[in-house]
Amino acid sequence: MPEARLRITYARELTRGEAHMVLGYYAAPGAEPLILDNLTNDMLPLSQRPDLLLLYAFDAHGLYQVKDGGLQRTGDTERLPGWQGLMARMRQEGFRWSRARGCAAPRIGQALRRRRSAAAGRR
Repeated sequence: MPEARLRITYARELTRGEAHMVLGYYAAPGAEPLILDNLTNDMLPLSQRPDLLLLYAFDAHGLYQVKDGGLQRTGDTERLPGWQGLMARMRQEGFRWSRARGCAAPRIGQALRRRRSAAAGRR
């Protein structure tokens, strides 16, 4: 699945009135996202999720505000200290990725194997 179609999205869960994070899949730029959410068993189009109000989205390349049913770029991920902290911890754990692609997936397996080997060596 192309990473360019995925956005981690900060939303307001309206029935509980709580902040909530979901994953949005955009089949094409400007398309209605499909929402993957741990509060439901189904991946549904946003139009079938009246309980969610999407506010901000981000990926490895930018920060977006959800406006008028679309995404408007408002900055980059340097504005997200929590995300930067996660990326720093991943680097410390041995995860590597291409900054240009922003994707860790090809090397995650290698990093996990290194961690298991190191843990086994300490036993």
